[in-house]
Amino acid sequence: GGAMSRRGFSLATSQALHGLVKVSVAIATVCMMVAGLAVLAGNNLADPDFWWDEAGQFWMSQGQNHGSAFGTPVGAVTEGLDYGRNGYNLDPIGFTVLLRYWIGAFGSSPGALRALPFVFFILSFLAAMWFARRTYRIPWPLVALAPAVVLSIYIPLQYSTELRPYSLELLGVVVVAGLTAEYIARPCLPSLLLLIGSLVAFSVFSRYSFVTTVIAS
Repeated sequence: GGAMSRRGFSLATSQALHGLVKVSVAIATVCMMVAGLAVLAGNNLADPDFWWDEAGQFWMSQGQNHGSAFGTPVGAVTEGLDYGRNGYNLDPIGFTVLLRYWIGAFGSSPGALRALPFVFFILSFLAAMWFARRTYRIPWPLVALAPAVVLSIYIPLQYSTELRPYSLELLGVVVVAGLTAEYIARPCLPSLLLLIGSLVAFSVFSRYSFVTTVIAS
């Protein structure tokens, strides 16, 4: 009886220690991810230097043509969309419209402008974590590593605060890839409709090349 009691105590202790290690690793990983995002935000959000395509994205959201002089009156967003369709930033209407209302809510400081794509970058992390756990059944301590492996490389980091729909397109790729894996694992009509709806939505709100990017991924 004593031996069995000691074995039971040893097993319980081992399980408790294993659980403690799992929680500790998960917390440490999340803390490192949050710290990395904070450093990225601190270094990039306040950057006042916008290159030509970024400036064009802003002008279109204000109903203005590329190269509009400072102080040009704000026009209707439809005017900016027309400029885009006529040969400047050849992107769908979605991001330009989102940017217009974002500026209306938060202003047009460099930090406010760059925060919009950065929000989509953070959502890419969260979506990757969600699908890593739900679809691929990755253990919790490793869930936070899933986005770090994919997103913490040069190009996603470079575009994380760029005033273009690149980070939104990245979010779309993560979501559509996750939904595709989910549908393959558990096929059903709602999953299929959600997948198709996501393809359409991200094609409208990110870039025309979105579907090509998904296929390439």
